[in-house]
Amino acid sequence: MRWHEVAAIRTMMKERGLQKTPGCSWISLNNGTHSFYAADKVHPSTEPIYEMLQGLILVMREASDSLSIDDVMCVH
Repeated sequence: MRWHEVAAIRTMMKERGLQKTPGCSWISLNNGTHSFYAADKVHPSTEPIYEMLQGLILVMREASDSLSIDDVMCVH
């Protein structure tokens, strides 16, 4: 799908009063399943979840700073 098509669909949705359903993810932890929605602030563990995500973001940024283009490109 092209970006102009996406924009047209979003405009049509807005005109009709429709909203996109937020993304949802599930994880299994300690014999339980937890669901999270995009920008979820109502989950009982919101604070530690976002702290963990911030830590992961820092680790990924540090790792990407040390990589060369050959490390991230899949060239055969």
